[in-house]
Amino acid sequence: MGSENTKICRLCGKEKPLSEFYFRKDSGKYRSECKACLSRLSTVRDTGWTQEAYDRAFKEQHGRCAICGKSLSSTRYTRLTGDHDHKTGKLRGLLCTKCNTALGLVEENIDIIENMIAYIKKYQ
Repeated sequence: MGSENTKICRLCGKEKPLSEFYFRKDSGKYRSECKACLSRLSTVRDTGWTQEAYDRAFKEQHGRCAICGKSLSSTRYTRLTGDHDHKTGKLRGLLCTKCNTALGLVEENIDIIENMIAYIKKYQ
């Protein structure tokens, strides 16, 4: 059960400080899952990725974004999102928030992305 100031996460099984758990005002107790596990669980649920597929991609990508290569160890990039093709539903890879947002903003349109590249090269 953990000490007075710690709790064991029911998902990862690690003993962590209470600050790593969300406090539930409705019950007056801390959640059974740590914040990190809840974050990963949310990513999996929102994108259709299974936990196994997410873990495999995370390992294959060495914990880095599939596009920009940023590591999760930096303070700016703290979570990877499971990316998928919105037309086919096919899973692709894990992306940082910035790269995932960028793809969404251009609606995954290859012509727009190529035009963006040409524009940047023109003014280098």
